[in-house]
Amino acid sequence: TKVLSFMRSMEFKRSLTGKLYTPIFPRFSMGQFAYDNPTVFGFFRPNYSPSGPLSQASLVSPESQILDMGTLIGMSKGLYNLVNHGLEPNRGWGRYNGYLTFSPVSDPESAEDVVDEVATLI
Repeated sequence: TKVLSFMRSMEFKRSLTGKLYTPIFPRFSMGQFAYDNPTVFGFFRPNYSPSGPLSQASLVSPESQILDMGTLIGMSKGLYNLVNHGLEPNRGWGRYNGYLTFSPVSDPESAEDVVDEVATLI
């Protein structure tokens, strides 16, 4: 999923005492979860474009088919907590203790270089 990809890119390290527990309501907080598809079809319409600026610019966004405000807020809150606090008990998506160890290779004084590097990773 997007979250695991983000964790890999930002070099997530598990705490020595950390244990993995499945999040309580992953489909509602993240939008997607393995083996919890809303239908038997595991794909999105490739030409789906939500109404608004994307549609007006003739851009597509297949994963937006399942996006709603609750999912958007849940994903934002979870990523915020992951970046600022790591994964701690009762914070974010699960109770898997760990933290992100990413350190930019580019010049940390150049915000543009760091943003470009992170954009490439995620």
